[in-house]
Amino acid sequence: MLLGYGQRSGFPAEIVLEICLLVTPIDLLKLYYTCRYFKTFLGQRPWVWRRARQRFLPPIPDPVLPPDPTANWSEVAYISLIFGGGKCSICHVPVQTLPNSFAMKERRCKRLACITRWK
Repeated sequence: MLLGYGQRSGFPAEIVLEICLLVTPIDLLKLYYTCRYFKTFLGQRPWVWRRARQRFLPPIPDPVLPPDPTANWSEVAYISLIFGGGKCSICHVPVQTLPNSFAMKERRCKRLACITRWK
């Protein structure tokens, strides 16, 4: 067993880090949501997310940072916005599509009423 509740990884942190540097942003996101250890481990290393994002084909561009410095916009939040799915901004139905607007962090479902409506 790799992890137990409240325990660290059975591997040294350097080995876990090397593995994390070779996976895709989607895999990192899944690993991030696995347990507290990985959430803390990956949350403290935004450069791992940046490198995975740049290695992804096609490369994912850098996020456009909002003018408000207090906004919650980290590498983890950016990858989660792209690959994590979410709810339609209009009808709140779960969707797995890419966001319609990255700047507004908005998703739309396939319903005509949601596609044609503009907030």
